[in-house]
Amino acid sequence: MTESSGNGSNTSSDLILVVEDNRLNQKVALLLLSKLGKAVDTAMNGREALQAVTRQRYSLILMDCHMPEMDGFEATVAIRQLEAQTGFYTPIIAVTALTTAADKQRCLDAGMDDYIPKPIERDILKAKIDHWILMASAMHNPGSAAIFRESITAGDQIVQEVDEINFPELKDFYGEVQLSQMLSFFIAETATKLGQIDTFIRHHNVGAVTLLTGELKASCATIGARQLARLCLHLQMAVAKLDWVEAAETFTSIQRSFSKGRMLLQAGVKTEENPVITDDMETDTANHADDLSTTEYDSRRPHG
Repeated sequence: MTESSGNGSNTSSDLILVVEDNRLNQKVALLLLSKLGKAVDTAMNGREALQAVTRQRYSLILMDCHMPEMDGFEATVAIRQLEAQTGFYTPIIAVTALTTAADKQRCLDAGMDDYIPKPIERDILKAKIDHWILMASAMHNPGSAAIFRESITAGDQIVQEVDEINFPELKDFYGEVQLSQMLSFFIAETATKLGQIDTFIRHHNVGAVTLLTGELKASCATIGARQLARLCLHLQMAVAKLDWVEAAETFTSIQRSFSKGRMLLQAGVKTEENPVITDDMETDTANHADDLSTTEYDSRRPHG
């Protein structure tokens, strides 16, 4: 059964699901999360967790890996399949005593976004929660949900629109200087990662594509590139099914979406020629985003 330390409301944007079969570990997690001001539901195993997410939306899930009936890996795969139908994405953080690189990779391959080692340290827990709840809020765009659901079931190539970056909101949260640095870094890193993903897709390297796409998805959510983040999730799901045709088509859509939105992102980078991020920037730059061709990026793609 699912227990709750919250107020019973099913609308809290801070409601966290703790999936843990050890009662003592549950109590420790509840105490830490309570001190962080978070409302919490608990589940004893993956099966209860899956039932919980069908009834309630959570801002984040803390998932133990080894549990009876259904472990954390199986539960995460099932939750991601459910989300493919609903268009709603919930960050899942593994809470595990497993520490090897292979263990961590298994968490990511199952669809988890991050991991926290046991025993849980409060500062690490807070940092991870704050980071992923921010990303989740960036991805929960109702306008993209229908596109995402359609993209999961359709066999045709996805038609992409330019991401509408909310510069004023990002500026309020990060500050103008830090936001400018983040956007500049994002543009450069995304171009690099896309080249790497392209190579690994052609070599059918599941682990490398999954890891790099997960990193790119997280970066996209951080700067509010919702549609691009959803495409990354779609690519991860295609690779998980070993559907390399769908993976290649989705990757082409990712390239096109990034190429079209690149001018919009560059408009948010503070320079001497472009000193201020204004409230009108989103509208002004979106009008010009479609003019950017994919040629610039395609000319730099690795081939072989």
